[in-house]
Amino acid sequence: MRSSHLILAGLVVSVAPAQVTLPAILSDHMVLQRNAPIRIWGRASDGESVTVEFRDQSVSTTATGGQWRVELAPEPAGGPDALTVRGTNTVTLDDVMVGEVWLCAGQSNMHQRLELYATGRAALPTAGEYNLRLHRVDRQPGSWVDSQPETAHSFSAIGFFFGRDLSEGVFGRSMTIGLIQAAKSGTLVEEWLPGGPQFETLIRRVIPLPIRGVIWYQGEADTNPDPRQPDLAHDYASRFRRVVREWRSAWGHGNFPFLFCQLPAYTRGLNYWPELREAQLDALAEPNTAMACQIDVLATHLHPPNKLLMGQRLGAAAQRIVYGANGPPMGPIYAPHSSGPVGDEFVVGFEHVGSGLHVPGGRLTGFEIADASLRFVPGNARLHGDTVVVSAPGVMSPVAVRYAWGVTPAFSLFNREGLPASPFRTAARFEQFGSGCGGAPPGHLESTLLPRASRHFEVRLSQLAPGQPGVLLLGASHESWLDLPLPMPLGALQLPGCELLVSGEARLGFTTDSSGDATLRMRLPAVGSVLGVELFVQGIALCPGVTAAGLCLTHAGRAVVGPR
Repeated sequence: MRSSHLILAGLVVSVAPAQVTLPAILSDHMVLQRNAPIRIWGRASDGESVTVEFRDQSVSTTATGGQWRVELAPEPAGGPDALTVRGTNTVTLDDVMVGEVWLCAGQSNMHQRLELYATGRAALPTAGEYNLRLHRVDRQPGSWVDSQPETAHSFSAIGFFFGRDLSEGVFGRSMTIGLIQAAKSGTLVEEWLPGGPQFETLIRRVIPLPIRGVIWYQGEADTNPDPRQPDLAHDYASRFRRVVREWRSAWGHGNFPFLFCQLPAYTRGLNYWPELREAQLDALAEPNTAMACQIDVLATHLHPPNKLLMGQRLGAAAQRIVYGANGPPMGPIYAPHSSGPVGDEFVVGFEHVGSGLHVPGGRLTGFEIADASLRFVPGNARLHGDTVVVSAPGVMSPVAVRYAWGVTPAFSLFNREGLPASPFRTAARFEQFGSGCGGAPPGHLESTLLPRASRHFEVRLSQLAPGQPGVLLLGASHESWLDLPLPMPLGALQLPGCELLVSGEARLGFTTDSSGDATLRMRLPAVGSVLGVELFVQGIALCPGVTAAGLCLTHAGRAVVGPR
């Protein structure tokens, strides 16, 4: 074997070059993603020549900085085959399959073992019948193993049931499915961003191995009422969407599917749970995503036991958005552009209705409705085709509806495929106005709470007439924090530029620019001992001189400000 020599103080020391090594994810029994570039990497001495051979392919490279990487052409499903790496030494990986590879990531509910649940224990005797192979990145040293009763028992229950669902429902058990578990209990979503501890210690070990996609269950940690970060739930959407985008960028393998679980109903949850479910719903704005709603799962413990149901719902999403099966990938999702007030009723449209909306119990419950005061009351709801029509006595000219809004809310709506509708509130979303006032065209309004440190609330108006004057009506409360109807007068906030009203509302004037746009930004002072203040856009008037009682257009964007 070649060697080098180092002369120290007259002594000659023989130094052998480093051997070619591979990371644990590249090992015997591994699964490579079919029809995708095959990326193999490892370590070796600088300048070392490394050759990788697989099937009829052979690719060589030279190690630089102690590292090397090669890319082989995509291969179809099949195997087993040997994969050989030649340098100063030779490493051969045996029993390598080409099939489907999915990453199972998140916090404790993805980490929970199959053996902990009755459905999991019942599945163990047949764990070897579905052509699954398992690898736990979150266990050292990790290695690929065939799914068998003695190996599957400690694997993610959701991951196993997901893989079993694909094997049975898509491939008739003929395709090898590789499942990689990378989960860590009690972790915040930002820990999974590049640079975060979980990304660097777990996800980095898998990159750049091509995968078909990701299944994800995380979010409970971001509902904790941390006094240093009182609004984790409200900005979860932006952080979670960054995880989706930055993982895809780090892999360099396109917009692979990202399928995730929404938090269930939880008997011991705090009032942050509905906001976090809403933030998870917002993440569907990222392309090639789907969400497994589980509002019909009543969890009395942070780890709901029905992991079989979640694996099946994630499997249904994969079957439909990845593998071309018929049917909706998820339950009904509120569709803003097919929703709105009609007289004294509010019509709510949905996406993913499948073969139709369905109310298993026969009676629609869980819907609430509000007028411009944004005080929600129980609504009377009825199905009308693929929409739900909501009204309530005493609510004239409604502006907003919400459904299954609460920690353990009432729910009733499904599609006929048996998938539940996600909780939602129309008041928290981008909405299109109806016809303008005084000849002004329809417009758009979006309200946003800027980063917490800035304490800014920003309202953006667009698609209005150039030079259009108007008045923005604001309201505030902190009912959503304490779950009590405790209005807080805006006068206590002293917003610059606002004309304060006795009713606890405020009017802020504006004039659009030459493009018909306007941006209004307010800095919110410290709130003191109050847990949080919910600031919302209650309405907008486009006619000069119109009072709050004569608002022409309404919108209900919301944002929350916590203590400092």
